[in-house]
Amino acid sequence: MLRERDQPASLATLRAVVAASTARNGSPDVGVLNALAFALKDAGRYAEAEHVARRMLPLLRAHEMLGPASPQMIGCLRLLMEVCAKQGREQEARELNGEGYAVIRELAKGRFSKYEGEEIEEMDRVREEISKWSGSGNAAARVEATA
Repeated sequence: MLRERDQPASLATLRAVVAASTARNGSPDVGVLNALAFALKDAGRYAEAEHVARRMLPLLRAHEMLGPASPQMIGCLRLLMEVCAKQGREQEARELNGEGYAVIRELAKGRFSKYEGEEIEEMDRVREEISKWSGSGNAAARVEATA
């Protein structure tokens, strides 16, 4: 997690790298987009993190080396689950959770099968966190997301 005082410069750097990779390759590097999305989430900028993560989904689905049944796709879905829940959209987060489990089932059939157990554990962890947030109302996260 970035220290609060380092966040603006780090976010600006990540955005510059996304722009440079887009200019050079015609589309952004998914690894850099991923780093930006997580940095935005960690900074409490949930709507921006969601926008970047949603931009990553089609890139991951079409990626030659990764594809739609990869740990990176599942990580992106988990990030979306978290930021949707933190914005008060728990139902959407639960739907993304279901999509994540479907991707894990596909992952288990392919070259990333060795990650199945780890991905299930992480998906379960995020689902439990969302349940806690929605059960407690998590007003602080909702206020933070709208600030």
